[in-house]
Amino acid sequence: MTPSGLRWFQYYDVATSLKYKETKEVQTNQGLFEQETYFSDYRDVDGLQYPFKINQYLGLQEIDLTVKSIEINSGLDDKIFELPD
Repeated sequence: MTPSGLRWFQYYDVATSLKYKETKEVQTNQGLFEQETYFSDYRDVDGLQYPFKINQYLGLQEIDLTVKSIEINSGLDDKIFELPD
């Protein structure tokens, strides 16, 4: 449950430990909806597994996302993560 009281569930594959589904309540101007998201096509990127296919359903909307590439910390200067004094 989120701090606002909305329900949020995450489902993991027992064999792989990878998340394959997520359901959560979303409050909109039109009311409360349940959003379902499915994760698949996991691929190795620098030793970590990332989903390259994400399907999301919210009410009558369906969004299909396909990741083309993932770069980990590519070209980032460590200074951007330093906290100001």
